Amino acid sequence: MSLRPPQRVVALTAAIIAAAVAPPATSASAVPIPVQLVPGPSACSPEGVALRYVVLFPPGTSGPAAAAEVGASCGATASYYQEIGVAVTTSADPAFADRVGPDRAYSAESEALPGDDTRT
Repeated sequence: MSLRPPQRVVALTAAIIAAAVAPPATSASAVPIPVQLVPGPSACSPEGVALRYVVLFPPGTSGPAAAAEVGASCGATASYYQEIGVAVTTSADPAFADRVGPDRAYSAESEALPGDDTRT
């Protein structure tokens, strides 16, 4: 799915809103999928501030595949909502959003960091 930049922002915003306002799960298919933490590459830089991110995945991405990608990008998956393709993750690596893809990862916490425009 190749979206133009404004459409990517709209898609990511919609996913964030959907994840934030979704009612509690009532069926097994709507329950967040527990995922295993996957060790990231040795090039990870854990010296940064640990931040939470919302990461957008293509439709149909499995929980293990999402966790593997987040882990390979120097992050950890807290939860993954396969039905909407959204993961809640954490990472202390300043390059996490760039590794995952700046059009796919968003951290509101990073916007509060003074003088740090490298995070999205």
